[in-house]
Amino acid sequence: MRREQELKEQFEKQQIVDVYIHYDGPRAYSFFTPDQGFYFAFNLEQYDEKSEWLYIPTNNFRMVQLLSRAETITDFILKSNAGYIVEIDQAGSITNMQEGFAEDKLPAASVYLKTDDDYMTFYLTGEKVSPFTMSESDFTTTLTNLRNGTLKAMKALQGFLPSSFQSPSSQIFGTPLYAPGSLKMVVKVESDKDLLKATLAVASDQIEAGMTLDQSQVDEVKNNFYFAAPPLRSRPDFSYDTVTITSNLMASQAFKLELNQDHKRKHLDYVKKGQKSDDMVILTGKVVRAAHDKCSFTIQNTEIIECLLDPNNTELINELTASKAELQNCETPEDIVTELLDLKCNVKVAGILSTSGSTKILKLTSALVVP
Repeated sequence: MRREQELKEQFEKQQIVDVYIHYDGPRAYSFFTPDQGFYFAFNLEQYDEKSEWLYIPTNNFRMVQLLSRAETITDFILKSNAGYIVEIDQAGSITNMQEGFAEDKLPAASVYLKTDDDYMTFYLTGEKVSPFTMSESDFTTTLTNLRNGTLKAMKALQGFLPSSFQSPSSQIFGTPLYAPGSLKMVVKVESDKDLLKATLAVASDQIEAGMTLDQSQVDEVKNNFYFAAPPLRSRPDFSYDTVTITSNLMASQAFKLELNQDHKRKHLDYVKKGQKSDDMVILTGKVVRAAHDKCSFTIQNTEIIECLLDPNNTELINELTASKAELQNCETPEDIVTELLDLKCNVKVAGILSTSGSTKILKLTSALVVP
């Protein structure tokens, strides 16, 4: 009886972590109690004067299974060690509580959690990776690579879409759910969903209607996405071969994309091939050096690239200065390259790439500052 009263007090002081289904108020969500208990709450019945809930003690590993649709709602509940049926009045006070699962009120056995939010799931596989060899630093590094690769692909696509598609925010992904003992990560999509959806469509070779992209533009998006592929060099005891990305963003079909180390090699070959030929290339990188006398700036991309700005190309200079307010105060093209370095700008550049000794030189035909 004392334990029940303590639980009741804890439940009444709950702090919601994430709402998964919302309809005239939360219908499925997770919450913490003051004593750091973690629970999944599922609405069983809704009446005029009260509501009936099922509270299930859980953890990140179990929630990953539920959100990634590895388990149905009913399987998730019945596999739990305990359950509490809780009645709550209109004032938010618990009027009745008992242990149990209310099996007769659970969804059909085949029903998965269909959330109001969008998620991406990353799953690592390989002969030399296991839950026992994946440390917290491995997880952080891997997730950073996945995020950067996805953002690079989104930024690559953004330039070919209407202006209504804004440049993606670095905060597009929320705090991930990751469970020790698992190689699966679930990340909530916080913003820029339309742009991410369009990027996934291109990455999976399904160009949406209205996207007038030629093959070279599709290749750019896909090659940027390959940054998310596994690294070619890693610790001997932690080397994953493939990352499988799934998402519920695609309404018409389940999105699934597998990236492996072969994709990474092909991406690097693609970049190197482009740098050895006099073909038009599009690159994005951070300005790391500037040469006032040569009217050039150097960017860090997959390699160091020196970008030559033609001081007589008025159209190019106007395009560059229009993309960053601070550049409009520069009096000469030489001042522009210096200011790009001082501001530590990220730039998107296009032009003819050639090699001079060990130096990669890009003769610019287009340039603009990007976030």
